[in-house]
Amino acid sequence: MNRAATAPPAAHRVATDAPIAPPIAPPIAPPRAPRAPTNHTGEGLVNRLLSHELRQHGAVYCKSHEGCRADGRVVRPGHGEGVVPIQIKTTAGPVRGTRHQYKFNRVREYSDCMVLCCSLDEMLFWLIPGSELNSINTLKITRGHKWDAPFAVTRQQLAPKLLAAAGIADPHEPTLFEPRTAKQRLEVEGLRSLMHKWPVRVSLPDEEQGTVDCVVRDTRHDTEHDVQCKTAYPYRGGLRVDVSKTRRGRKVAYEHQDFDLLVVHLRDSPERKYVFPIGCLDARGRIGPRGKTWLLLRPDDPKHWAANFLRHASQGLVGH
Repeated sequence: MNRAATAPPAAHRVATDAPIAPPIAPPIAPPRAPRAPTNHTGEGLVNRLLSHELRQHGAVYCKSHEGCRADGRVVRPGHGEGVVPIQIKTTAGPVRGTRHQYKFNRVREYSDCMVLCCSLDEMLFWLIPGSELNSINTLKITRGHKWDAPFAVTRQQLAPKLLAAAGIADPHEPTLFEPRTAKQRLEVEGLRSLMHKWPVRVSLPDEEQGTVDCVVRDTRHDTEHDVQCKTAYPYRGGLRVDVSKTRRGRKVAYEHQDFDLLVVHLRDSPERKYVFPIGCLDARGRIGPRGKTWLLLRPDDPKHWAANFLRHASQGLVGH
């Protein structure tokens, strides 16, 4: 997992008159088992490889938020604010029944990106300008044929080729670097409030669509936490938070190994957040096969059970 920071600590604190319960030490959770691989494990591997290779050439690879059209961008030294957008496509290996043919799905509509295709079994790479793929939805690459010879690159060639890429984009271009769905944009809103209003440093995980939305280092206590972020929405006089993941098309409760902290974003009060250690969620029956998949919160009620987990930016995420 990439633990590099992507945002500086907040330079100021925002005061509030709303009641804040005294902070408490987080409950101790059981030891965490290793996470199971996801469908995006291969993309995470390529993200880490890109970051390493570009760093050797003095460049920086920045992963995008989940749901953006560009999976990441290359910040090139000496090019001002211009960046090279990248879309990553992976396949496990050759198409079944073949030895040298590789298939990559949904490669269209990335005309302003460099499309990096990778076969994970042998770590084979093809770097293709997205404009070459505008009329193709499923790309099939056969060794020694049309798409292979002009675009095949070795791992060592990746960084030089990307640094020499012709296309340069604005790093704030919303069609490339903003999530495409309303739900994903809400997640980013919560993440940005953490970056700018809280004394933490935030980095994104290498793999998308997992149970960790970000990795947060609390600068006051020098602790690092895998965080699942949620946004609360109005419901029956309070705020509801869905605490579930999707498995085989249905919602199920989280498990102990999924994350360390659940951080709930309050849209009308970004300097306050609920911070639930996973052990607390377990105690409330929200973890495991029979766990409930939602919480009802009342942030203006100091007697509500969750009041002790409502924290202000000045307190940090954990500790007293």
